[in-house]
Amino acid sequence: MRVQTNPSMGSFARETVPGEELYSSPMSSGQLQVWFVEQLAKGTAVNNLFFGVQLDGDLNLEVLDLSLKVVVDRHEALRTTFDTRDGEPVQLIGRARLPTIALINLSGRPPSDLAREAYAVARREIDDRFDLTRGPLARLVLLRLAPQNHIMLAILHHIICDGWSLGLFANELASCYAAFRSGASPALTPMHVQYSDYAAWQRKCLDSQDFERQLAYWIRRLDGADPLLDLSAMGVRPIEPSFAGNRQTRRLPEDLIQQLQAVAKRYDATPFNLLLTVFQILLCQYSGKRDVMVGTPVAGRNSVELEDVIGLFANLVLIRTDLSGDPAFTELLREVRNALIDALTNQDVPFDRLVEALHPSRSLAQNPIFQVLFASVKAAAPWKNFGDLKASPYIVQASAAPFDLSVSSIEESPDTWWICADYRTELFTCDQIDYLLDHYVELLRSVIGCPEVHLSELDLPTGRPVTRGTRILLAACESVTTSPSPNALPVEIGPPLRAEGVRKNRAISPRRFWRTSGPRCWAGDLQPQSRTSLTSAAILCSRSTSHPRLVACTGPISLFL
Repeated sequence: MRVQTNPSMGSFARETVPGEELYSSPMSSGQLQVWFVEQLAKGTAVNNLFFGVQLDGDLNLEVLDLSLKVVVDRHEALRTTFDTRDGEPVQLIGRARLPTIALINLSGRPPSDLAREAYAVARREIDDRFDLTRGPLARLVLLRLAPQNHIMLAILHHIICDGWSLGLFANELASCYAAFRSGASPALTPMHVQYSDYAAWQRKCLDSQDFERQLAYWIRRLDGADPLLDLSAMGVRPIEPSFAGNRQTRRLPEDLIQQLQAVAKRYDATPFNLLLTVFQILLCQYSGKRDVMVGTPVAGRNSVELEDVIGLFANLVLIRTDLSGDPAFTELLREVRNALIDALTNQDVPFDRLVEALHPSRSLAQNPIFQVLFASVKAAAPWKNFGDLKASPYIVQASAAPFDLSVSSIEESPDTWWICADYRTELFTCDQIDYLLDHYVELLRSVIGCPEVHLSELDLPTGRPVTRGTRILLAACESVTTSPSPNALPVEIGPPLRAEGVRKNRAISPRRFWRTSGPRCWAGDLQPQSRTSLTSAAILCSRSTSHPRLVACTGPISLFL
């Protein structure tokens, strides 16, 4: 959705670096943000973006190399490095170190080991860090499995690239290769704007009245928001995160896709609107918070001149939703739709400028303002050919996660949708994310089957066994209270429990809880409730038959905390 079209940015003057064949230009706000993260995430490949493709046929390495040179010549971003000048970080555009093709020959390996070894090499290449000051910040790697069988990996640093740009790079490379193989010249759109033009133009726009208006909107919108939505399940969040990550996926059933599209249309919403609303309900149930905020990416290309430029244009906007009371799903759907429209209307405020304006407490342990991201991706049509070669996607699992949790809806085709969860392995286990995705799909079915359903009527999924991903929460009988002590903190824990123990199979709802002594001690009254729902087990100890007190409870980690 394009909310506005920015005026032509033209070409800005650059400053030549004396004694060097390059010139300097200010970084964009997005680049400054990535630069900052890169200083914190030393030793990780958290900012490496990549794609892989398997090529079958007679690959002409010289033609591929020529194609790469054409693409690099077209885009300044692919010839850029980063450093500081007079204490200020800048981008340096030149031709000192250009991307090249690295050929790794695996053709002599035993056939039984070839696939495993190729994947290990691909994983190592993707995890190899870039040096921002030396470059190049893009590389093309060819794994030769056999004379007629190759795997091509393109790896680019996020500071010069975003998801849109990765698609541009792939398409232009394929177009050039096909043209050269057929004896023709590539028919690429002439470049009138380069990324450094955009960066200079953006800095000029940040002094405008429109920017101040948009920034004022975000300050009002986020006033009073809790900057931490902590779903972490491992107890203590590490002070210095490793950014080590993993991915879990679910394929949505075809009937569910059709139903959610129909429901979204009926209520004047988009499928993304609906998927995001259900995700925020999920976060409410897991965190116990009724004020839920997630980040979502926007392309940031509000001018047609930017659509064919490789560079970092993507920005992050925040969707804050009030789930207090007991709203119907349709009410929340409408609220999230309005929040999305407002966010897109005010998307030109770079996220780092918003952080600067809100000045939240900063910590290496967590992202500022939000920790959970939700995105919708329409996958590009997969290559069937790369010139005269047969092409197919080569999937490599990401091993780094920039956020605590990132959930994406990926539309591979009209009837093939995936829900992908990328998560930090130091905060979540595979079992916990597996549970979360199951729960998300069940919630989708519930709200699609009855869009007027209220939050209180949405249950947790049943039938999950207790596994290693379970923590026992203990509170000594002496610390159980029926009213908050002066030092107690009120805590709202959303989902109802099915209790077992003193009163087996009695449904209870923890409506009044207070945190007493100790980081994991909880106390409060458990009031009977007619509805039943699941936790793995709850052990009750009663000093009176009318008001049983919670002494210990087990369940999937982060379900209640």
